[in-house]
Amino acid sequence: MTDGYFMIYWLIKLLSTFIFRVFYNYRVYGSENIPKSGPYIICSNHCSFFDPVVICDAVPQRVYWVALKDLYKIFPFSIMLKMTKCIPVNGAIKEVIEALNEKKVIGIFIEGRRTYTGELMSRGRKGPAILAMRTGSPVVPAWIEGTYKAYPRRARFPRIHPIHIRFGKPMVFAVHKEEIIEETVVKETTDTIM
Repeated sequence: MTDGYFMIYWLIKLLSTFIFRVFYNYRVYGSENIPKSGPYIICSNHCSFFDPVVICDAVPQRVYWVALKDLYKIFPFSIMLKMTKCIPVNGAIKEVIEALNEKKVIGIFIEGRRTYTGELMSRGRKGPAILAMRTGSPVVPAWIEGTYKAYPRRARFPRIHPIHIRFGKPMVFAVHKEEIIEETVVKETTDTIM
């Protein structure tokens, strides 16, 4: 049995794929690197509100996004996050680990928030590295180009600009079961993902 928002997710995906391909010259590269089933973690740069949709359009499985709990207090984001079954987090990642154990596909942005300049931020968040090392789930790196120019952070309305996404080969890291993973190991893994 599917959840109540199953059809909404796929309708949004169908409509957005059509719009991107017709108006934004949408292209996907490296799709052969996307695993055929979960669990795995898609880890991408973040330039625009378009980014989650761009990734969902390229991935055949349903993607469950990690979102800060504070975003659920902001209208209309709260509605969209609930409709797409995002996983709310506020520091703890227990719910995300449970989702990976259920063989779901998790989407997460390595920078944690949208860039102001279109360039990759100098430091990545450690969440993706910890998730990978706690669960053994592969990390699929993704790089999005064009969404910053199409719909940058301070823009009121989107503009027409080509959008491309590239997927790298999945990366698998050693599983760590200890209560606290050494900070140097977390940093090295984060740097590798970036």
